[in-house]
This record gives sequence, structure tokens and C-alpha cells, in this order.
Amino acid sequence: MDERASYNPRQTIYKTHMAVAKDAVNSGIIALIKVGADTGKMAITELSMQGCSSLTKLPLTKSQPVILHLLQEKANGKYGAYQPISAVVQSATRDKTNIYQVTLSFKGAIAANQGVAQILEKKQGAIARDKQGHAHSALGMIETSLEVTHPSLYVIPMRCHLCDQEHIPFISLQSRTMESKMNIFGVPQYRNALPGKEFCDYNLLRITVCPKCFFASGETSDFIREKEKSATEPFSKEVIVEHWLNSIAERQTLIGTNSIGFFSENRSVEQALISYDLAVLSSNALLTIQEQKHERTRNYEVARKGVASMLIKAELLMSNKKPKEAQLILKNALKRLLEIFPFLTKESSIKAAFLMGMLGLYFENGKIAGENLNFLRQYEQNNRIRFNSEEQKTLNTSRKMLEDAYQNRADFSFRALKGFDKPY
Repeated sequence: MDERASYNPRQTIYKTHMAVAKDAVNSGIIALIKVGADTGKMAITELSMQGCSSLTKLPLTKSQPVILHLLQEKANGKYGAYQPISAVVQSATRDKTNIYQVTLSFKGAIAANQGVAQILEKKQGAIARDKQGHAHSALGMIETSLEVTHPSLYVIPMRCHLCDQEHIPFISLQSRTMESKMNIFGVPQYRNALPGKEFCDYNLLRITVCPKCFFASGETSDFIREKEKSATEPFSKEVIVEHWLNSIAERQTLIGTNSIGFFSENRSVEQALISYDLAVLSSNALLTIQEQKHERTRNYEVARKGVASMLIKAELLMSNKKPKEAQLILKNALKRLLEIFPFLTKESSIKAAFLMGMLGLYFENGKIAGENLNFLRQYEQNNRIRFNSEEQKTLNTSRKMLEDAYQNRADFSFRALKGFDKPY
């Protein structure tokens, strides 16, 4: 904590105000607030990870940007300041005693050194623990473990690109442990463990979620390995703040009271479905950033990754006997692919065409299926492609699979299929 702000506010805080201010002072929820060149003291009456309600003599108006320093009483009776929090005044009303009742909204993610979590933990006390004994704050500051107990899994320590949160456990599946089969959309279905191994449905754990800003992805390339000393930032910090950190509350609401086990290998089906929703939101946020770039430097692959998350979520829904919900996800995935397809290139366009073709067959839309099959058939005529490159391998595999399915299209219809299993 910063030693520069050291004083005893109990001697100077508002003697004229109602009992709630006194209660706030007695509970130690005190802060310094700075507006431009002016600094004042504040009594916090309500506090959360997203903002606070408070009392202050400093004149404030709605939409005003402020800097807040939460304080903590030290052993010598004085106070030390936590790191500053940027906030915006949501509402401010003045009473007859010239005390302002203010509501503040915090900007961006709240870090561990800014004092909110510490004050809330002290106020509410208990820390919940999951079955493995991993600690989880009842207030949303989730502590994640970098260890897993499941023998078929291992953890890669990661750091978040967007908020710089460290020690994020990226849970990976050990090779040669599961028996899997691809469904008609190329999504793996985990059926059994290989001999001598313990079963795990990795689709429940595929998405890694940052516990601070809730960025979510199933690919290591979307995070920074902790052992890496530096990494190229894929987007500007200004855009991150505008499009991601300021909307943390929306994503935290998705998790709600489901935090225990969410960041471990004990994730439930319900929690897994939420993780895919977070992955889609993350993909959409990155796409917004890409769309602000010059046309020649945009990368719409991030949007196709979002569709991939939707397809895995659909498989998870179908395998848990929710076919209507699964089919609705597929329809949304097809709609999204149709929107982004004109902007995709190379392997991304090949994979998207294959998926649209298979979705067309599944929903008995011959026009969409035929158009995408023709795209793959004519791809080499319309594009320069290196011999034996990954692009050519992807094309050959995708074209053959879609051609075979198209020849037997009645078998790939939702009317004929059991779930999303291949018919043979």
C-alpha cells in the first residue's frame, strides 16, 4: 500500500450526517476521492466489485470522472491508501447539510491491489471452497488453482492478453487418453477412456476463462504463456478498455452464483455452457477490434473461432438431450458464417465453406449446401495455393467430406440423424 496517504479520518469525517455515515466510518470503509485538482474524503455505504454508494462533502455531478483511493486502517491507528480506482459518477444528490450522496461506477476490472476485494472479504468473511479445497471468494474475486487432480489432464499457466491477469490455469487433455469421434461438423465427441486411463469429457473444460475480466477461449494462442517474457499485443489498450474491460459486469452476471468449480476440472455441464457463451462474447469483442483496423490488416479468423465455440456448445446440448436448444445454436452459427464468409481467406474460408455446406445438408437447404460445395470444387482455380501446404490439405479433406455427404444428403438431414453423429 502507498504510505503517502497517511492520516486519521475519524477526527474529521462528517459529524453532521446520518447514522449510516457513522456506521461506514466505524466499519473502516473510508476513501479519498479526487476530482481534477480537488481532493476530499468519502464514506462508503455500499461497495461491490462494480461500484459503490458513498457520502462526501466534495461537490460532484453526474458523468464526472473521478479517482478513488480506498483506505485501510493500519496498526498505528493511521490509514494507508490502496492503488487508485478510476470511476464515473452515476448519480449525485445534495441534502440539507450539504452532504452529497453519490453513486460511482468503477471503470474496467478491479485489481487485487485496489482494496475492493480485501474490504469486502473483511466485511462478509467466509471463503467458499470446492470439493478439492480450492478457495473461492464469495464476492467474485475467484482464486484459481494451477493444479488438477484428474490424471488425464494437465495445466499450462497463462496470462490474459486483455487485463494482464496472471496464473490462469489452461486445462489441457493428455494425448492418448480418450477415445473420441468427430461429429458431422468436425466437433469431437468424447465417448470412453483408452485402456488404463480415466474418462473425462474434455468439451466441458475446453474453454479457459480469465477469472478477472472473463475473456474466454479454447486456444493457447489467445493467451500468453507465463514463461514468455514478452509478447506482441494483438490490439490497442484504448480499444480494450472501451470494448471489454468496461463490460465486465455483463459477463460476470452470466456466471452468477456458479463460480465454485467453474475455474477447475470440476466444471459442470451448466458451467461449461456458460463458458462457451463467454467464448462467443470474447470472439465478438475481438472482431470489433479487428473491424477498427485498416481493411488490409483485419483478421476475421477470430469470428470463425466464435462459430467453432457455438458448434461445440451445440454438441454439448445435444449430448445432454436438449435438441431444440442445440439446433437453435446451429441456426445462429450458420447465420454468423454467412455474415463473415465474404471477409475470410485461405484456410478460414475453406473451413467456413465446409461448415456451411454441412449445416445446409443438416437443415435440408440444398442451395446453401450446393453453393459451398461448388466453392470448394473451384477453390484451386480461383486461388494460388502451394503444393502440399496446410491450405491444400485442408481443402482436400473438406472437399471430399462435403462431396461424400452431399451424395448421401438424405442421411445427413436432421430428420435422419441421431444427434450429430455421423450416419456411418
